[in-house]
Amino acid sequence: MRPVQDYPAYLLEIAFKEDATVYELLTIAISFAVFWGFSFVAAKPLLRRLTYNTPLLRSACEREYERFGKAMYEDFGLKLSREEAIEKMMRDWPDWIVFIPQHAVGSMLCIPSLFELGNASWASSLACLGCLSEVGWELENTAEIIYTRLFTKHGEKTFPNPVVFLLLLHHSLTTSLGIPMVLHYRNLWVFHHLVFDLQLAVVSSTLIEYSKLLDITKTNDLWKFKVCNFLILALYVWTRLLRWIYLSAHMILTWYHDKAWTFMAVGAVMIPLFSLFNAVFMIIPTYKRLMKFLRVSAEHESLPLDASEKQRRQSIIQLEAARGDLSNFDLEDNVMSFLDSLNDRKKVERRMTVPPREMKTWRSARMMRYASVPASGWKED
Repeated sequence: MRPVQDYPAYLLEIAFKEDATVYELLTIAISFAVFWGFSFVAAKPLLRRLTYNTPLLRSACEREYERFGKAMYEDFGLKLSREEAIEKMMRDWPDWIVFIPQHAVGSMLCIPSLFELGNASWASSLACLGCLSEVGWELENTAEIIYTRLFTKHGEKTFPNPVVFLLLLHHSLTTSLGIPMVLHYRNLWVFHHLVFDLQLAVVSSTLIEYSKLLDITKTNDLWKFKVCNFLILALYVWTRLLRWIYLSAHMILTWYHDKAWTFMAVGAVMIPLFSLFNAVFMIIPTYKRLMKFLRVSAEHESLPLDASEKQRRQSIIQLEAARGDLSNFDLEDNVMSFLDSLNDRKKVERRMTVPPREMKTWRSARMMRYASVPASGWKED
């Protein structure tokens, strides 16, 4: 048994070891899982201290409350006043933000390899650490899903079956191919580029969270909101469609030329599944919701100067609703819509045929996990 005090030096040694074993790579991944888990716990109070009750966050939470927060708390049987609910939203906001630095670290570790900076072996090792960091986080996140689902009061609402399915689908590519790729293809540039592109979720996540702080009833903030979401869509198209197709094809050809049939077999399942995730749950819904928002925004901005107060108020309500659809990424609803499309049923038909109790659960879960307030915020104090 290795003494605890020797582990930092041991991890540093195997992190740059070109012939690292599966056990050593798994040790690094689990170490990342522990590191990120403790980092998230430690960072939340600090972020809470820095952001709680700031004007931007308060106004954003007030808008979220008016849009759906009140109904959400009622669904969970939490009897909170408006001010209590807003304070809870502000306290819980850091629970989601803490995940952003993990992706930032993973992407930055790939930069030396992408731009051929420094020693090639050193740069490849850093890119591999970026991959193992993601593997570690996904192991930690999977453990959180299992724990929340099985051992917390609102576990099934926090992670309903469609959301569990989608999150496991998201995690499947890295967890199944991450360590084997580091083991056999640690110096392959395509691998490093793929890791970097997938970690660029840090940019879209940051833009999404920033856009939630904007007051789109103000002309300047409305313009910023549009720019943010154009950038998000452009990033998705570039990294999750164009570059994804090119790099994945190059990866498959590499496996084929190397006669790496096991990689080919696993990739034949994982790459199409992740391509499905990219298209159906990211690119297509983002495009549709952005187009809807732009239409509603154009109608709002074209209101005549002599429009009545009632017309302006209704226009703002419609604008905020379209903004909510765009900003609060609705994973569970995307899953259900996709499953419905396989059966040639319209989304509205599903909503009409779902039993009331289940619909309430799905709606609550969507709002809990993927609105600006994270899942862990809904544990009763």
